[in-house]
Amino acid sequence: MSFIGKIVTGITRIWRPKTKENESSSTVSTPIANEAQYSKTPGLNCPQCSFRISVSVPMLLSGAAIVCPACNLKLNVEQEQSKPCLDELKKVNDAMNRAEAVKQNVQ
Repeated sequence: MSFIGKIVTGITRIWRPKTKENESSSTVSTPIANEAQYSKTPGLNCPQCSFRISVSVPMLLSGAAIVCPACNLKLNVEQEQSKPCLDELKKVNDAMNRAEAVKQNVQ
């Protein structure tokens, strides 16, 4: 599984309701995980109304609730449970920022 795939899987587990069926499952097969492979717009579908919620890496790292603009459902990232995934996501974000700075200096 790719690095980004692991991040998507980790984030998907955060928002996925816990049930006896998926607590022991080590793989995630949800519309969110499957859709992430094909969507060009980063984000997820609202679990309540299915509206596409645009989510950026800085939004995830901020710790603020992600709100569906269609139905106002608030999604919160479980910071403690998600720490390993968020730490890796921060590394990716920092690397992207450094690459953008280099790009700006070259131009």
